[in-house]
Formats: sequence, C-alpha cells, structure tokens
Amino acid sequence: MMEAEPEIAAVAKVARAMTLRRHHSMSDLTLESVPEVAEIIEDEVQDEAESEAIAELRKLLEERKTLAEVLERERKALKQENARSEMKARELERKLIVTEINEIKERSKRFRVEQSLMEKIHEKLGEIGILTEKIEKLEKALRNCEERARCMEWVAIGLRERVREAERAIGVAGLDGRRGSRCGGEEEELELPPWPVVVKGLGLAGAISAAVAAMIYFWFGRHKSRR
Repeated sequence: MMEAEPEIAAVAKVARAMTLRRHHSMSDLTLESVPEVAEIIEDEVQDEAESEAIAELRKLLEERKTLAEVLERERKALKQENARSEMKARELERKLIVTEINEIKERSKRFRVEQSLMEKIHEKLGEIGILTEKIEKLEKALRNCEERARCMEWVAIGLRERVREAERAIGVAGLDGRRGSRCGGEEEELELPPWPVVVKGLGLAGAISAAVAAMIYFWFGRHKSRR
C-alpha cells in the first residue's frame, strides 16, 4: 500500500501539468502566470524523473508479481508433491504394519510347529528308550539261549560219543532192558538197570543228558530192530 502512494501522487502531478498546458498556451503567458508555468515545468521535470522511477518500480513490481506467481506455482507443486509424499508414506507405513503383522503370525506359527515337533521328538525318544530296553533284554535272552544251545550241542556231542562207545562195547538190541552178547555162537541176554535208577542223583543237567541219551538209544534201537 505504501509503495502505491508515490505512484498515485506522480500520476496526479502529470494530470495537473497536462491540464495547465491545455489552458495556458505561449500567447496566454503573463507575468502572473510565469511562476506557475515555471513550477509546472519544474514539476514536469521532476515528474519525468519520477516517471522513470515509476517505470522502474512498475518493472520491479511486474518482476515481483511474476516471481510471486512462479513461487505460488512452485508452492502449489510442492504442496501437491508433499501430499503425494504423505500418501506414499502412509501407504508404506500401512504395508510395513501389514508386513510386521504377517511376520508375527509367521513366527507364532513357526513356534507352534517347533513346539509340536519337540513334543513329537520327546515322544519318539521315549519310545526309542523303551525299544532300546526291550532290544537289550532280547539280546541278553538271545545270548543266554545261544549259550544254552552251545551247551546242549556239546552235551549232544558228548552223548553221541558215549553212544558210539556203548555200541562198540556191548551193542544195542532194544530198549526193553535186555542186552545180548554172543558167547560161543549163542546170544545171551543181559539184564540192565532201568533208566530211573541210572539217572537217579544226577540232577537237572544229568537228567537232561540222560533224556537225550534215552532218545538216542530209542532211535538206534528202533533203527536196528527194523533191520
């Protein structure tokens, strides 16, 4: 507002000088009007200087106006850019929140799966422990059976050897308690003690050995009687 006041005053002076020029020609000049005309001329000179200043001011005003328009356009562009940036920031924030929520869900799911797997692993380890104990017991029982089988095998081998020796010594005629030997071309029957008397006092191992021997005697007896 203050910058426009000098411009208004200068315009008023120019208008007044032009009015005086129209009303006072050179033929109308008088002594009384000379000072006024001189003042007008002086004012016109000053007005020309002021007009140049006004022109400069107008030019400056136009430049400032143009600059203001440019700045206003830039401000609007920056405002729009700021709005777009805020929108992008909100969108990124929303995506970040969604990503964090998904990660939390994934971690929770992974934790539940790991917990379930750990429980299953503990159950399987318990089952493995039970099976290991059973396997150890079975292996121990198998070793005992193998030892017993080896013992029985050795017993059977010994009994077979004894049977062979007995066959060579007296011969086998049957299991009816009679044994025969030839003397002078005639067969003589010999009475042998029954098996309970033979195995009496031998204990479990002796009884087993005697039973095996009885089976072998019985088999040989039937085999020879069939001949």
